[in-house]
Amino acid sequence: GSYSLLNARLGIELPGTPVEISVWGRNLTDRDYKADFVGNLPAALFGGSKFHLLAAPRTYGLNVRYRF
Repeated sequence: GSYSLLNARLGIELPGTPVEISVWGRNLTDRDYKADFVGNLPAALFGGSKFHLLAAPRTYGLNVRYRF
């Protein structure tokens, strides 16, 4: 079925400086969902079984950029 993900990013440029600071988060509701898999795996490796990979859980971070 379908599902929704909540991602967010909030940033600020410090006045008079070349510095930008931002915080971000992905999958903020920590939803489990199947990730799209790109690539080929030999069927013999898994004996013909089907499998699914889960996407990344809730992740967050801080970015600091300096423009010069």
